[in-house]
Amino acid sequence: MQSPPLDAVTPAGSIADAYCIVRKGGKSAVETKDAIAALLQIVRVCDTAAADATAALTLKVCDFEDAILAATARREKAEQIITSNDRDFSQSPVPARSPADFLQQRENRQQSR
Repeated sequence: MQSPPLDAVTPAGSIADAYCIVRKGGKSAVETKDAIAALLQIVRVCDTAAADATAALTLKVCDFEDAILAATARREKAEQIITSNDRDFSQSPVPARSPADFLQQRENRQQSR
């Protein structure tokens, strides 16, 4: 049984990051583009706005790039941020969790249906 699409949003820059990670993992350019195309079928890409950068200045998130991500997530009304670096988002206005935790939560929801 195929899983339903994720209710997920990602900043455009994260798509570029995903591309680099997949390529560094040894996939060909064609395989990587196919993986990104599949990702784009299940997530909505949002733009980071100037207002997000300004809002990030007021957040208590230590890393400014993470603060911009947190501000964008807040503006997009995201329920959570999925990151392998969830510790750096402890002061984020949007809670963060690891990819493994997110996938486990998603699996639990599917099993309870």
